[in-house]
Order: sequence, then structure tokens, then C-alpha cells
Amino acid sequence: MTKLAPETFASQQKLTILDLSVNQLTELPKDLFRNTLILKDLFMSNNSIKDLHSNLFENTRQLKELHIEHNAIESVDESLFRNLQNLDTLLLENNRIGHIFTGTFDPLRSLMLLDLNNNGIMRIESGLFHLAENHLSGPLEGIFAPLEKLHTLTLNGNPLGQVTQGTFAGLKKLEDLNLKNAGLTDLSGTPFASLSELEKLDLSENRLASVDAEVTAGITKLKQIFINDNEIPISDLSGLLGLNQLDMITVANRSIAVPDTLLYNKTKLEQFYVQGSTFANLPASFFHSTFSLERLSISDNKQFVKLPKDFFQYVPYLKELVLLNNSLATLEPGVFDPLGLLRELDISENPLKSLPEGLFAHTVLLESLRIGNANLTTLPEGIFSKLYDLVALDLSNNQLRTLPQGIFDNLYSLQTLSLENNQFESLQPALFQRLEKLNTIMLGYNQFSELDSQLFAGLPLQALDISYNRFTAFNQSAMAFSKELLILALQGNELSSLTISSTLEKLYIDNNKLSSIDVVIVGQGEEFSHITTLSAVGNNFTSQEEFYKFMMLTELDASYNAFTELDLGKLVTEVVPLGVLNVSNSFVERIKIGGIIFPPSLVDLDISNNNLTTLDVRSLVSYENLQHFVFGGNAFNTTTIELQQNHISHLDSVLFEDNFNLEVIILDNNTISTLSPALLQNLTQLERFSIEYNQLQELNPQMFVNNTAIDRLWLTGNFLQRIVPGTFDT
Repeated sequence: MTKLAPETFASQQKLTILDLSVNQLTELPKDLFRNTLILKDLFMSNNSIKDLHSNLFENTRQLKELHIEHNAIESVDESLFRNLQNLDTLLLENNRIGHIFTGTFDPLRSLMLLDLNNNGIMRIESGLFHLAENHLSGPLEGIFAPLEKLHTLTLNGNPLGQVTQGTFAGLKKLEDLNLKNAGLTDLSGTPFASLSELEKLDLSENRLASVDAEVTAGITKLKQIFINDNEIPISDLSGLLGLNQLDMITVANRSIAVPDTLLYNKTKLEQFYVQGSTFANLPASFFHSTFSLERLSISDNKQFVKLPKDFFQYVPYLKELVLLNNSLATLEPGVFDPLGLLRELDISENPLKSLPEGLFAHTVLLESLRIGNANLTTLPEGIFSKLYDLVALDLSNNQLRTLPQGIFDNLYSLQTLSLENNQFESLQPALFQRLEKLNTIMLGYNQFSELDSQLFAGLPLQALDISYNRFTAFNQSAMAFSKELLILALQGNELSSLTISSTLEKLYIDNNKLSSIDVVIVGQGEEFSHITTLSAVGNNFTSQEEFYKFMMLTELDASYNAFTELDLGKLVTEVVPLGVLNVSNSFVERIKIGGIIFPPSLVDLDISNNNLTTLDVRSLVSYENLQHFVFGGNAFNTTTIELQQNHISHLDSVLFEDNFNLEVIILDNNTISTLSPALLQNLTQLERFSIEYNQLQELNPQMFVNNTAIDRLWLTGNFLQRIVPGTFDT
């Protein structure tokens, strides 16, 4: 839908909800909503609307929600919202608004949510309001005063530099304030003192050296505070000491000084995340008041070397515990005993080397356990014997060579097991015999050269990763689990022979020595393979005919093989569902595009970095679903490339990288929205460039810096609103 007549809704007086989203509307008649007197919710997002008439909402006085995001609006008339006193939600993000006039939002006394994110606002006058990812600097004193009912204010991504108490004056009901990445270096002068209802505060990604009592003065109802990824060390968190209503604290920085009494009065705390702290230990009473704590993460603290046995005695309701990437060398028996309700535990990336046998004896409700990259060489025989509810176990990136027989026997609920990147050469055939729910096993990056055919017998195995081992041949159809398996990863072996079952759906065989794949038909009535995804990068395939047997294939990556000729028309005719095809870097000298009977399903095509000298791109018109086409890095002797009406939405930055002799490029009538400045950088002989009737919204000022020979440039029919001075200087 591209246009609406003024009388379209003239007879719809009882209309309360109207959704005009995701059309191609560019304008709206000023009388369009004249008779929709009781309209409450209006959705007009994802169109191309450029302007809103000042009288458009004159009669929609009952409107509560107004969504105009993702359009092309450049300005908002100061009287546009004059009759919308009942509006509580206004979304204007992702438009092109550059300036807002005084009084524009004053009538919106019921407004609770206003979003102007991702516009180009450079100026906002006194008495006005804005949101994130614009270009405003602080302190913006007094500009939010009219918005007395506002609940949420997002200022992230603006170079504010500073905020003061006057910045938030009048926001009596504000509950959520986002100041992430706002360039803040100092918060002196009690900036939030007037925000008595504030419950959530995000101060992440700034340059704060301290968050002291002056910073948090007045926000006694605060429930959640975020101080993540601060750019400098934080030496003072004393401002958090008096906030006794907090239920979430998250602090992440390369160096944080955590006060011993930080959690002293945090009786309502449910989540505590601290990353990058510098403490070597914490007092036994640190969690004394946090009886309600459910999620705890202490990570990336290289000074944290020991976990006292009584460390968790005051947090019996903990459900999630992360101790990732510290320097814990030992874990004492019984340290996790108080955590009888724990569901998730991650002790990865610590130099543990070994674990005590009864470490998990009392964490019987564990569902997820990660002990990856912990330098483990052995495991006690009964260490997992009480984990009946465990669903996922990660033992990857250790130095395990063998496993005790029966170590997994009681893991009745286990579904996912990762043993990758250890030193296994073989596994006992009965190792997994009691794991009746195990469906995913990762054994990559070990030293297997074969697997016992009965290794996973009786298991509902659906995904197996045995990549980067030492297999030279593999016959999936001979394995006991062949009928159930849906996903098989065999990358990085030395395979020259491969047989799979027809029931397999996804196959990854990159970096082997294969030139063919044998398929064994399994099941009565079956006639062909069920493979939908095949990645065969870096093998020895010389003919595309090897892939015709995979008639259900939707994605094929056959790059880095050795095809002299690619008959694309034949391939998409034989493999009808094929939507993604990559045959780059495969020595292709000739390509046939024609011969198709019906429009192919192909959406993404990459034939880059081959030895092609000619390409009849006009024949691609029949490939009406094609959106991404990459063909750079060939040796085309043509001076003209035409890709008109091919439904292309994206151009790879290296598309024309090696086509130095190109003189004419025509890309008209596609759906291209952006151009990389690197796209034309090597085309010094380019004389004509046409990209008419696409969806370009901007041009990078460096776009044509090397194209001094251009004498004809067509940009008609795009969404360009502004071109940076100097763009065409060359």
C-alpha cells in the first residue's frame, strides 16, 4: 500500500485500533483521521512517511498509543500533538528528525514513554525532550520539566559529559533512567536527588572514578543499578551502601574496589554480578544479609585464589552461580554443600587441575554444569553420581585422556555433553549406555581415528561433533545411532571416504579430502537424502553433479574446491529449494546461468575470487529471489556491469575489488539501502555509475574519493535527505 485517500476511514467512527505498519506509505492526508474520534491505538511504523501535517491528529483526542517509528520524518510541527492530552506512549525512533521546537511535547501531560532513539537531533530547545543515540551534550537543565508522568528516560549514546539536579527537574514519576555511554566523568552535586521514584539506573560505559553517597542521594527506592564496562578503575562504591531496596547490582570493570560491607543491608538483593574486581578474599559475613540472593556471578578477578568453605553459608536459595575466569586453584570439599537449590554452576577458566570427589554431593538439583578450561587431567569416579537432574555438562578444553567407567551412569537427565579439546584417543563402548536422554555430544579437537559402532547405541543422539580429529574414513550408516542422527560435524579431519544415512539433515565436512559423498537410504519409502545444509569448504570436489542427490538442500557452501565449470541453471533446477550457494575460490572459469524452468529459490550467491572472464548478468533477471550477489575478485574483461531489477539488497564491499577496468556500473531498481565506501575504491576508470530507484538513505562522503573519471552519476528515486559537502569534490 503506497497511498491512502482522505476519506479512507470516514465511515469508521467506531474504530479503536488501526495498524498501517509495514507498508510503503510516504504521506498521509491531513483529514485521514477526521472521523476516528475514539481511536486509541495507532500504528504507522515501518513506512516511508516524510511529513506529518499539523492537523493530522486534530480529532484523535482519545489516542493512547502512537507508533511512528522507522519512517523518514525530518521534522515535527510544534502543534502536531496539541490535542493528545491522553497519549501515554509515543514512539518516533529511527526517523530523520534533526530539530525539535519549543513546546512540541508540552500538551502530552499523560506521556509515560517517549522514544526518539536513532534520529539526528542536534538541538533541543528548553522545555523539550529527546532520547538516545543522537548528538546532544549536557547538562540539559530543565528540558524535561513538562513530562511529569514520564516513567522511562533513555539518554544513552549522547555525549552529555555531565548531568545536574536540574537535568531531571520535574520528573516526579520517573522509574527508569538510562545514562549508558553518555560520556559522564563526574556525578557530583546530587544529580538524582529529585528522582524519588527511580527504580532502575544504568551508568554503564562511562568514565566514573567513583559512585559515592552524593551520587545516590535521594534515590532511596532504587531497585537495580548497572555500572558495567566503565572505562577507568572504580575506587569508590560507597554510594551503594545506603541503597537497601536493591534487588540487582551489576558492576563490571577491569579494576573495582568492592567494600567489605557492600551487601550489609541488602536483604532484598536477588542478583549480584561483579566482574573485574580486585579482592583476594571476602569476609565470611559478606553475604550475611543476602538471604534472598538467587543469582551470583564473580568473574575475571585474577586475585581471587581461594574460596572459603563457609563462603556460601548465607545464600541457601542461590539458583545460579558463576565463578568464571578467576584464579581458584582448589575447591574444598563441602564448599557447595549449602547450595541445595542451585540449578546452574560455572567454574570454568580456573586453574583447578583436580576436583574433590564429593564436590557436588549436595547440589542435587543442578541442571547445568560448566568446568571447561580448568586444567583437569582426571575426574573422581563418583563426582557426578548425585546429579540426577543435570541436563548439560561441559568438560571441554581440559587435558583429559580417559574417563572412569560409570562416571556418567547416574546422569539420567543429561541431554548435552561437551568433551571437545581434550586428549581422548578412544572411549569405552559402555561409557554412555545409561544416558537415555543424551542427544548432543561434542568430541571435536581430540585424537580419535575411529569410533566403536556401539558407542552411542540406544541413545536418542541427534547431533554429533567429531571435527578436527584423525578420521580418514567415516561410515555413519554403520553406526548404531545412524537413524536418529540429524547433525554431523566432521570438519578438519583427513577424510577421503564418507558414507552417510539419508536421514541426516545437516552435514559439515570442511577441510577434508573428499570428492564424493555416499548416501545409504534408510527407512521404508525413502528415496533421497534429507540433507538441507551442507558445508563442504576446502575439499576436492570437481563437479557440481555430486550435489544433485541432495534434493532438499537449502544451503550449500562448496567454496575452495576445484570446479572448472558451474552450471548454475542446472544446479538450481535439480536442487529446487537451494537458497544459499557459495562457490567462491574454486577456480571456476565458466558459468552457465540460463536453462531454468521456473524462478529459482536462490537468495544468496557468491562466485567471487574465481577465474571468470565473462558474466552475462542480464540473465540473472530470472533469479527474482536473489538478494545478495558477490562476484568480485574475478578477471572480467567487460567494462560494463548491469544488475538492474535483480532484487539485490546488499553489495559486498569487495564486489568489484579486482575489476579495475570497469567503466560502467548500473544497479537500478533494486532494494539497496547502504553502500560501503570501499565498493568503488579500486575503480579508477569508472565513468558512469547509476543506482536509481533503490533505498539509499545516505552516502558516505568517501564514496567516490578515487573515482575521478566519473562524468555521469544517477541517484534518482532513493531516500537521500542530505549529502555531506565534499562528497562529489573528486
